[in-house]
This record gives sequence, structure tokens and C-alpha cells, in this order.
Amino acid sequence: MTSRSLLFATCGAVLVLLLLEPQGGDAAVARVLHSLIRNNLAGTPDNFRPQRWPFDPAAARHWREEYERQNGVRGEALIERLGLGEDARTEQRRAQQAARDRGVYVSRQPRLSLHRP
Repeated sequence: MTSRSLLFATCGAVLVLLLLEPQGGDAAVARVLHSLIRNNLAGTPDNFRPQRWPFDPAAARHWREEYERQNGVRGEALIERLGLGEDARTEQRRAQQAARDRGVYVSRQPRLSLHRP
């Protein structure tokens, strides 16, 4: 048995023991430890309640068109706006970025490796 499979088996056994509710005369301390470990390891029972989320595909189509109209396809304009910041210096940043990027050639060719295969 490898160490990884032993680890998974141990974790599985611990989880099974944690899921079983302790019973018996001296179970008060065991119940406190059980709930403490279970709530800290897996989360509170509220996390496991079934939830319903309303979903309307027509609304999704509408909001996608609205998003693309406002931010461009795949959010290109949004990325640019976030890069320029939200204060009053957007034009100053745009000029700095244009000066920085002037003369930079972006190639779509794959880079050549310096190492021989």
C-alpha cells in the first residue's frame, strides 16, 4: 500500500467516524468534540441545506448583450478601464502607457528556444 492510498484510507476512516453520532453514557464530551471537529472540518450544517437559485436564460441573453455593448466582446474595454484606474488621471495614464508601448513589437510567432532538443 502506497503512502498516498494509506493517507486516503485514513482520511476516509476519520470521516466515517466523524459522521457517526457518539452515543452512550459518557457521550457528552464526545459529542462536543464531534461537533467541534465536524463543524471546523466540513462546515456548519447550514452549508449543506438545499438551495434554489432562480435562473432565466432570456435574462442571461439580455445581460450578455448589455455587457458586450458596455465592455466589448470578452470585456476588452473593461480590462482597459480597470488598467487606467477610476480616478481623474485616466488620460495621463493612457499617455504613459502609449509612450511605454511605443516601439514594442508583439509577435504572434512562437519564441525560438535557445536550447537544442
